[in-house]
Amino acid sequence: GTPGAHLIGPKGAVKIKEGCIVASRHIHTTPEDAERLGICDNQKVWVRFVGSRGLVFSDVLVRVSPAFRTELHLDTDEGNAASIKNGEQVQVLSSLCEDLCDLKNCGISSALLPGESKPYCQLTSVGRSIR
Repeated sequence: GTPGAHLIGPKGAVKIKEGCIVASRHIHTTPEDAERLGICDNQKVWVRFVGSRGLVFSDVLVRVSPAFRTELHLDTDEGNAASIKNGEQVQVLSSLCEDLCDLKNCGISSALLPGESKPYCQLTSVGRSIR
């Protein structure tokens, strides 16, 4: 059910009828790790990488299975954008307002329903803006 492609190289060409995809960023995790992290299957979370080119990835899909090993899967361009190397640790955030911002009595976070989060806040007390 996926698109195909023509692959052309120095020693010839191959036609693939199907199998070409662009995978969305996602986390594979075990049920035990999901419970410890407070996340669940099919949930969308943010993933924060702190480093010289740190950033926050949005819309990261969580997949939970006992057959998985806990890993974040990014495409090469996403990993390179943050200078992330295999084996480095990231922070999984189910809510930017609750997990990242320490501003108390915020007008944005107080208007949220449980499980909602607004990542476009410029009111953090640490003076950082998330866009």
